[in-house]
Amino acid sequence: FNVNDGEIIANLVDEENNKNKEEGSLIFSCGDVITNDTILDGNLLNCPGDGLVIGASDITLDCNDHIIIGDDSGEDSGVYINATFDNITIKNCFVAAFFYGIYHPYAPDYGYTHNWAIANNNINSNYYGIYLEGVTDSNITENYVHSNDNDGIYMSRPSWNIFLDNTVNSNTGAGTQFSSGIHLVYGSRNKLIGNTVNSNINPNPELGAFGISIFDSLDDVLE
Repeated sequence: FNVNDGEIIANLVDEENNKNKEEGSLIFSCGDVITNDTILDGNLLNCPGDGLVIGASDITLDCNDHIIIGDDSGEDSGVYINATFDNITIKNCFVAAFFYGIYHPYAPDYGYTHNWAIANNNINSNYYGIYLEGVTDSNITENYVHSNDNDGIYMSRPSWNIFLDNTVNSNTGAGTQFSSGIHLVYGSRNKLIGNTVNSNINPNPELGAFGISIFDSLDDVLE
């Protein structure tokens, strides 16, 4: 389901609060740093900061089809990878109402990250959907990225990644810059295969919007 409507988010928060009163607190809370493989055991709602923070290499975060929802303020992330970690998997997450749905910034002092898998996530109603920098040798597969206020999937300095069977639609530019469903820049040798990208628009027609935009990149393949 889509949580563009603030009333839906409020109803989810109320329902979860009532559930917690009956069953006790969840093991995981908003802002927790995970350093081991994690299966989320409940929803994280109305997070005032980051939803979850990945704090080590060799981590699988399986949200188990639970939802992580922010408070739609600030520049927080639903899932934040806070350093240059390798072998990261993020799957089965529903993330909404953050500035970044899934976020990893580039750290030039530490180099690039390798061997990630981001799969089967529903990322919607954020400012950016998936925003990654310096990620290489990774798979972004079967995600549904929609109804975000800027790029659906943005990657800077990506190389040797595979984007497979993602659905990226109805992402809208903020009106201050051009926007894209999938936006790659300064990368090389990425493969985009079987993705469905449509209805990504910009409220400012002079800036424009693109389904897939690839800039300053080398030997990328689009199928």
